[in-house]
Amino acid sequence: MNSNHFVDLAAHHTFGLPAKAKSLRFITCDADIQSYLEQVQRGEETILLGEGSNTVFTRLTYSATVWVMALKGRQFLGEQADCFLFRVSAGENWHNWVDWSVRNGFPGLENLALIPGSVGACPVQNIGAYGLEVQDRLVAVHGFNLQTGKSMILSTADCEFAYRDSIFKGALAHKFLITQVDFSLPKQWQPIVHYGDLKEQCLALGGVEPLHVMQAVMQTRQNKLPNPKLLGNSGSFFKNPIVSIAFATQLKRAWPSLPVYRVDTQQSKLAAGWMIEACGLKGYQLGGVQVYPKQALVLTNCGQASGADVLNMVQHIQSVVQAQFGVMLSPEPILL
Repeated sequence: MNSNHFVDLAAHHTFGLPAKAKSLRFITCDADIQSYLEQVQRGEETILLGEGSNTVFTRLTYSATVWVMALKGRQFLGEQADCFLFRVSAGENWHNWVDWSVRNGFPGLENLALIPGSVGACPVQNIGAYGLEVQDRLVAVHGFNLQTGKSMILSTADCEFAYRDSIFKGALAHKFLITQVDFSLPKQWQPIVHYGDLKEQCLALGGVEPLHVMQAVMQTRQNKLPNPKLLGNSGSFFKNPIVSIAFATQLKRAWPSLPVYRVDTQQSKLAAGWMIEACGLKGYQLGGVQVYPKQALVLTNCGQASGADVLNMVQHIQSVVQAQFGVMLSPEPILL
């Protein structure tokens, strides 16, 4: 178990803001899990991280011990009539797992390629992109109840998935340690290429095949989103708001080019990035934080950003978009 006191956290969250914590520890084995559980149950302050792509430290100092989930490994569990089953440790890099599965003949996750973060973080946010959400491929989540210390296995239904939401952000927020995730990858693969020009990109690469879908998704993300290793960011910073169909229809009449996606028989999803851009905020800078010029849904650290800059930018965007469209945007990442 590694430990560093008064550690700089800038390297442990992709937005890269200056922040320090009392200590830093890594969960790499069962003994580390036990140490983490014991510290939590003693009532000591802790912060759990994966790769820090969905966490933004907005203060300069934290009295907590930061624990980084670093459990590694993936296991083939077998097959059923219609799928292959895998178990992947929470500390595995998400994109590496997607890339491995597609290249080894187990497609089904290719639309979620290049999403930053760890496997253990994917159920929390119910990550999604290009018509697919992780709940569509997830079978079970393994972990520990932090209040009782007992191991638990949650089914897909138990996870209470919704758009960018789950029980891990609700009833089990800060109460559950995810250690492994089980996936079901379909034997009869069907491409999901109806978003944007994804199908045309696949055809240009040689056909609508799993590898080409993954490559097209990666190309699209690389063209629109900055590399957090080069420019600090947390990916898409705001959720696409869910509103009633009636309200979406009203907005569509006023703004004919507003992208609207039907969610169910009563709700529609609006494009937050489009609304931010329509408010003239694309490229806007406040302190050390900028709305990314290539994608208005992304906020970036220009190099000197502070936590206050992030919070001020979030509040400014929310107020401007609400005044223009009557919609309150919610941040995707956790603002600590």
